[in-house]
Amino acid sequence: MPTQQKVDRVQDIKDRLERSTIVMTATYSGIPVNQMVELRRAMRAVGVEFTIVKNTLLALAADEAKKTPIERDRQRPDGRRLRVRRSSGSRQGHG
Repeated sequence: MPTQQKVDRVQDIKDRLERSTIVMTATYSGIPVNQMVELRRAMRAVGVEFTIVKNTLLALAADEAKKTPIERDRQRPDGRRLRVRRSSGSRQGHG
């Protein structure tokens, strides 16, 4: 049985997916902390949300949001991913 914390996290991810115009996943292992902080700041500056979620929770949320299935990297045993989204009100043309 899932914990309340996981149920709440799936709901949060689902809400983000429903508001998103685009969702991207990427492996973040091997990126030095200072570069990760820099990346987060740069994305936040242009209105992109950046959050780390487990593959299983992302898959559950995508199913609940009735979004196109998000392909999971089955060779990554830890399930950690980077999820990035641009909110619909954000400026376009940054990349």
